[in-house]
Amino acid sequence: MIDPNTLINHLKRTGSYLEKGHFKLVSGKHSDSYIQVRIAMMDIDARKAFAEGLSDLVVHLNATALAAHTTGGILLAIETAKRLQLPTLIGKREGTLINWVNAKDFNSHARSKVVLIDDILTTAGSLGPGIRTLGEIGAVVIATVVAVDRSEGIKISLDGVDYKTFSLIKLGLQSWNPDDCPLCPSPYVNLKNPEEDFVSVVLSMPPQMSEKIIEGYKQVFNLQCDSGQIEMINQWKPWLPSLLAGLPLPRIGEDSGLVQFIRRYVSRDESEASKKRVLTDLVGHLLVLSNIRIESRNLGCSILVGDKKTLNMALQSNAPIRVPADVRTSDLKKLIPYYDAIQESEAVLLIDKNGDLFGIKRLIRSNEGAQTRGIQLLRQITGECDSIGFVVRRGCRTLTVYREGRVEAVAELSDKTGIWEFTTPKLIVEEIESKINGVSRTLELVLEAAREMAERGYGGLLVIGDNLNSLQRKLPKIEIEEQPIAFLGVGMLAEIAKLDGAVFISKDGNIQSASVIIVNTIDNSIVTGLSDVAPRSHTGGSRKETAYRTSRECQDAVIVCVSQNGSIEIFVRGEAWPISESIAGVYR
Repeated sequence: MIDPNTLINHLKRTGSYLEKGHFKLVSGKHSDSYIQVRIAMMDIDARKAFAEGLSDLVVHLNATALAAHTTGGILLAIETAKRLQLPTLIGKREGTLINWVNAKDFNSHARSKVVLIDDILTTAGSLGPGIRTLGEIGAVVIATVVAVDRSEGIKISLDGVDYKTFSLIKLGLQSWNPDDCPLCPSPYVNLKNPEEDFVSVVLSMPPQMSEKIIEGYKQVFNLQCDSGQIEMINQWKPWLPSLLAGLPLPRIGEDSGLVQFIRRYVSRDESEASKKRVLTDLVGHLLVLSNIRIESRNLGCSILVGDKKTLNMALQSNAPIRVPADVRTSDLKKLIPYYDAIQESEAVLLIDKNGDLFGIKRLIRSNEGAQTRGIQLLRQITGECDSIGFVVRRGCRTLTVYREGRVEAVAELSDKTGIWEFTTPKLIVEEIESKINGVSRTLELVLEAAREMAERGYGGLLVIGDNLNSLQRKLPKIEIEEQPIAFLGVGMLAEIAKLDGAVFISKDGNIQSASVIIVNTIDNSIVTGLSDVAPRSHTGGSRKETAYRTSRECQDAVIVCVSQNGSIEIFVRGEAWPISESIAGVYR
């Protein structure tokens, strides 16, 4: 029997056994150690050593076939099957089920005594579906065999049947619930779905392992007949080495998030790998830019990426600054003095899809006597042209992505975790639309105004609804002229909201009125539903308390609450959706 210490050394040599770090495990718990046996299985020497040990276990079970459906499990099963000259059933997870892609090639004899192979046992979350679906295709599972057992004695039982489990190594790792983690709030490595996300797995490993990892995933995807995943790897492979070069461990969670931010929200329709690379370079640069200060000033900028001719036609007024020569997204640090010279709401840098800077334009456009300017115009242009807009605000570490005339995604540097959090407001808006019909478009504009308020250090309430006349309120300081918020603009709406404390807007986007204080008529005891807000009278109190009461009183209203510390929440029928935590770097 092979020495367990030899196998542990293989895990450490390949970077698959990480210690003295901060990791978010698949279970959601945090730990100071992490094991990725699947990565070790992509190294041929490690795989052969583990297969030798597993062969010694399996040979005594008189199996007629092996089976595996996880990445590491498949690689280990194939190598073990070679030694034992046994066939292997290959599975592929599809939702909560396992599709055994080559089951039709197995006769009843080959499926009569099957051993299910996996790389690691933690909660048995993958073994259970594997056993059940093997039974559905007529296979009889006689045992499960894993390379590493860190389950601390878990028993596998399904439908009243107990399954024997054998392992080569037993390792206990200390872990904590996120609220009790002694390592927080330091940055952590988050590899929550490594089976589905090979990119963040590659980013978490030593650079010298990247080629082996990529080829290992391709081998598994070939066996699973998954051409889509193979195509995705081929698209990303050319620029992975530059992401891997010199990547410090504390930044892995952040950079993995950056990759997914680009992949899911920014370049999801971009087929050319070179153009994806342009966007990755750009976003990475902007995240760094948000931390740069010149003397006592923070930096900010606006950027549009798209077709040169189209963007030049959309914006015809040049900024009073000459475009620097030969600047590409791969070397945007040359632009830092320019960011300090122009306000992000007044000028925009234009970059083509090949990554070349070709212009600096004023964010202003006149049309039939009316004038559109600032971030509102940038957003509008992304709706008119095939372009993507990026805005980094001065004074706060937030990157907003505009596409198709709306906020596509937002990246915020979290005060709690110390890493970048990547979110898309669109999903929350769609969820609220399912509860309050007809509010989505107006809510998108109101959330932009809320972010503008938060970034300026303002607080206020923005109430959206069509039947708000019954809501008692004190008279406003100023009279509001009824008009569409699209005409008013985000900046002006933010100014009005902070003056009066609450602005009332119809579902179709018309400003109706404003108030100093909302006077709620609901019973005060209802407010105890807020765990972190002490009940007060139904008049005044904190903005969050008022927003909560108003959402309970007006069942068809959406209340956006902006706090002066930069946090934003949406309230609907007493339910809250946090949009933004306190903004880091905002000077009040």
